[in-house]
Amino acid sequence: MYIVDSWKESFEILKPRFLKVFFLILIKSVIETCKVWFTYFWWLIAIHILFNVALLNQAIYFKIFLRFKNFSYFFSFFYLLFSFLVSFTLILSARPSVKRKTFRYFWDYKFYFLLTILGIVTVYFPLNFFYGEMKDLLMPNILVPKNYIYFKFVKVLLNAIFIYRPIIWVFTLFLLDSKGGLRNLFLSVYRSFKMVIFNYPFYFCVTLALGFFLDAVFLILIYFGLGYMNFYISLLFLPVYLCIFTNFYVKRVHEQFGLYFSE
Repeated sequence: MYIVDSWKESFEILKPRFLKVFFLILIKSVIETCKVWFTYFWWLIAIHILFNVALLNQAIYFKIFLRFKNFSYFFSFFYLLFSFLVSFTLILSARPSVKRKTFRYFWDYKFYFLLTILGIVTVYFPLNFFYGEMKDLLMPNILVPKNYIYFKFVKVLLNAIFIYRPIIWVFTLFLLDSKGGLRNLFLSVYRSFKMVIFNYPFYFCVTLALGFFLDAVFLILIYFGLGYMNFYISLLFLPVYLCIFTNFYVKRVHEQFGLYFSE
């Protein structure tokens, strides 16, 4: 079966002789991505820091926020929009392009950002909901210390099984490589699922390994009383995460072009 052969091919990149080349390309991609992103979007980090300072400084700011009846919804919306914008701009920074990556380059994809949000809300949120239900079913009360290791293990394992975040990034890459519009939006959804299915072992192994690594880093930070740094460590590691899947996407589209663009 073709899918079995595709799975074997996706494992090739994890072999030592190919992994070295992939790793060197990854380092170069991460450096270039961070350079571009921080040049044009450093202000997103500044806004996030100011927002958190506003929350912590109750004497000056928190009373203002309390006037909003649906403050929790406002807070959630801010973090959701922030996550979308950071991921989208990082993907634009990481993907290969013949265009020069200036502010005009990013501005030209403003409507793609709206299409990406539409695709995530209509297609991928249900997958995230099912993931949440499975997590609640399999995880015990996390407040019990003896269950904490089990909780972390199941969480990372479910992230690797469902790989809903990588599939959103793959969808975004397919969408950015299209002409836009609703038809291409749903074609990009179809192609993203197709790529993940035909390369599932790679996505599973990489998501699992990165998940355990990040959780180990977070536990160390918590041990030293630096748990509040978890978000910023995740943000710093996100370019690595995205560049791994972006480089793999480029590689597999080149090798399996007819599989994904046969429509």
